[in-house]
Amino acid sequence: MIKRLSSPVGVAIGLSLMAVTGCASVNVDPCSRAGIQNRLAPELAQFARENRSDINEIKKAAAFIGGETRTGGMQIAFAARSLRNIADNFETDIVPELVDISMQCEADQHMKEVFIDYLRDEGVSGKVLDWVDDFTFDFES
Repeated sequence: MIKRLSSPVGVAIGLSLMAVTGCASVNVDPCSRAGIQNRLAPELAQFARENRSDINEIKKAAAFIGGETRTGGMQIAFAARSLRNIADNFETDIVPELVDISMQCEADQHMKEVFIDYLRDEGVSGKVLDWVDDFTFDFES
């Protein structure tokens, strides 16, 4: 036997279910911020896993920026090497997808800004990001 939902609560539940199922079927514009994030999320997650040790090395450098110790100098040198590794991998693994998105959406992607935003999302400190911003990167694909 099927009961009819005629009470206000039943109507509210029915409308909620329709709204949820209706939203689930809406397509996201591939050129919107959400569409681009959806497209890049799996690749960036894989990239983060593959480059975790270099990201951690860069994070450690924050404690030594501006310091004049021998240990600090070595940590910064290690971080610079790690930064170069990540930048090279970013160019190989992520930039081609960004170029495809730029062509599809007819929009410029500022690769260095995307790279710095990625590092920020990974928890790299502002001091290190300022340092990274001073590096010269020519991301091209």
